Amino acid sequence: VQSPEYARMFESEDTYWWFVGRRALAITLLDQNLPEGSKLLDVGCGTGAGLKEFAKKYDTFGVDMSPLALEFSSGRGIPNLFLGDGQCLPVSAEAFDG
Repeated sequence: VQSPEYARMFESEDTYWWFVGRRALAITLLDQNLPEGSKLLDVGCGTGAGLKEFAKKYDTFGVDMSPLALEFSSGRGIPNLFLGDGQCLPVSAEAFDG
């Protein structure tokens, strides 16, 4: 993703139908499969809108390959962010419930 694209994503994630719908679907699936308070790892967390929403019910952690994406996530007040590749996580996958 190009640098300007992260800014556009960050600005539209709360209102654009694609992001809103995808997040609603993810929340429905999580709620059906994970008990509240579970440790959740969002691989490819992007600019953090999903993590912010997931954190209402889960103990969240985010990983992304882009330092810029993590900067935007951090700007949302999201803690527990890691720079890394989903194929070679900087944390143990076994430490998470979902």
